[in-house]
Amino acid sequence: GIAEAYFNQSLVYKLRGKYEEEMNLHLESIKIYQQLNDSVSIAKIYVSIGSLFIQAALQGDVTLPRKAVEYYQKALSIYRNHQNLSGEALVLRRIG
Repeated sequence: GIAEAYFNQSLVYKLRGKYEEEMNLHLESIKIYQQLNDSVSIAKIYVSIGSLFIQAALQGDVTLPRKAVEYYQKALSIYRNHQNLSGEALVLRRIG
């Protein structure tokens, strides 16, 4: 659907280092997934946002890793509520 298309397009922005555009598409995807009540897909977007903050932190902003962990924690909570072990493992590796 449209939310998945936004997510895929956000990956292009990520590769180009256009983090603001990437974030905007993630936020649009979340809105759609909320309307669909699709929390597992929202968790996937949260993981991607966390990764975005880590990537942006490599550019020098030391406050961004904390934001990444906040989004990873949101994703982890959703994955645990849905007993999604592969999602949970993914997030725990990222939090590391």
